[in-house]
Amino acid sequence: MGNKLPTLIEPESLDILLREPGFDNKNRIIEVHFGTNTRPDYETSHIKNAQFFDTYSCFEPTKLFPRNWPEPNKFSEYLSSLGISNKHNVIIYDRSEYGFSFSSRVWLHLRAFGNERVSILNGGIKAWQNKNFQLTSEIKNFPRAEFKIKENKTLVKNYDDIVKCLNVGSTQLIDVRPVEEYNKGHPVLGESHLPSSKNFPFSHLFDENTVFKNAEINLNEPVIFYCNTSMSASIVTFAAFIIGHAKIPVYRGSWIEYSQRKEQEKNFSNIKRSTQFDQKWPSSGSKF
Repeated sequence: MGNKLPTLIEPESLDILLREPGFDNKNRIIEVHFGTNTRPDYETSHIKNAQFFDTYSCFEPTKLFPRNWPEPNKFSEYLSSLGISNKHNVIIYDRSEYGFSFSSRVWLHLRAFGNERVSILNGGIKAWQNKNFQLTSEIKNFPRAEFKIKENKTLVKNYDDIVKCLNVGSTQLIDVRPVEEYNKGHPVLGESHLPSSKNFPFSHLFDENTVFKNAEINLNEPVIFYCNTSMSASIVTFAAFIIGHAKIPVYRGSWIEYSQRKEQEKNFSNIKRSTQFDQKWPSSGSKF
């Protein structure tokens, strides 16, 4: 359905595309949010033809996964209801400071579930506004389409995958949280990051003087990015994709899942040792 667009699309390019006849036949634009509390912002002004995309419509938050990975059937149904198919070019933007905080996560969702025709608007709606391009309050609805799930499981890792990586030790684990979170310590586990992981704060991506090479990250070797919930990790994965590394995964549950599971395992181990000790220790009425 038309030519694939650049993965990172500039506001000027999108403005030209929107003026082309038949734009809606090939393309869809979504404004990404986590929750509906910001819907009034979208309804007041958004990029022409953009649809409100609430990521929470596709998953249930849990303690281990507060910003969970979408449930495939829900994701498929939601996209289909918005008129998005696997053949559409999907252009994503958000309202965050640099335009990548939410967009990168949904970009990864779409790729992981069957659509590689995904672009992010460079700089998001703020960059669009800075160019004085058109905004509208008109909400356009599209006919239902069919989005088929075609999972690419190489783009997301789970807890068991991380345990295997730690046992083998051949994969670079990169923590993209701020340095103070990486170093702050954990009351039960001691360290507040995955064992052997390196810290590369995602904010460094927006520093012209910092690149992956300077951080001693070899993108040609196995690597997994993680943060607290895999949100920031998705931004770094997107950046790696832009410079030619298309298959780098994120750890879905990231530190929030890992720390809770490890804490549970440690508590269980302590209880087990205590029980074994009690079984061996004579009762008060026994003779030594």
